[in-house]
Amino acid sequence: IKDHELLHSTLHRPNYSLTGTSNKYTQNKKVTKIFRQKEPINLTGNESLYLQKTLLKNPSNNISIPRTTEPYEETVFKEREFRAAVGTLLHEFFEHHTTEKSALPLKLRIEKTKGYWRRSLQKETIDTTMLDKTIRLMKELTIQTLTGKNAWIFDSSFKDSSNELEISTREESFSSKNLLWVERDYIVDRSFIDKNEERWIIDYKTSIKPDDQSEESFIANLRTSHSPQLQKYASLFSDLEDRPIKKAIFAISLNKLIVIK
Repeated sequence: IKDHELLHSTLHRPNYSLTGTSNKYTQNKKVTKIFRQKEPINLTGNESLYLQKTLLKNPSNNISIPRTTEPYEETVFKEREFRAAVGTLLHEFFEHHTTEKSALPLKLRIEKTKGYWRRSLQKETIDTTMLDKTIRLMKELTIQTLTGKNAWIFDSSFKDSSNELEISTREESFSSKNLLWVERDYIVDRSFIDKNEERWIIDYKTSIKPDDQSEESFIANLRTSHSPQLQKYASLFSDLEDRPIKKAIFAISLNKLIVIK
């Protein structure tokens, strides 16, 4: 402050305010109003959990994120992950059964595979009771599937027989300004051409029918949920060949082949 007289008087008056209205050094306080342009993002419980898991898996993030997901939502998420792992293991076994000719009896092959199943599923749960029950069920379903009335769909002698067939395609995607081409990958669980020269496209479903749901309702839900997926697969094959196509869902728990019109 260059005005020494003002400084002197101020030093001897501790209650004097430099922001007083009579002071020529009055500070004018400016208030900046903040306007929210968009509402804050509201994440669901599963979205929040997924975001946390994604960040925590990245070793470059040294951020400790508190867990805010409710126990119920976390349980549902883990159950879905567990069921997905079971489905993957069954798909693998069916593929090996079809593509690899083994002299070992089916039950012996399953017994030799159970250790691998257990090690894989232990990554998803620590509940040993549920783990034991699940592996027993997987064994029963595998034997039922590969020895039952629909075991014929796993015959590798069919023309153009394939398992877990990956089809890649480029599809148009419109943005606000430009036309974009997006590469997409699709996996067809089972496909072959039968003796009538018809292409079969089969999608395995490992979901279990709830006790309080009728079989008719369960099958109707499968049709509704997965018909668009099979129709997409059929359109991909139609671009590659000119032949009749049959689409079907194989409900493993029911041992039923559900043909989609």
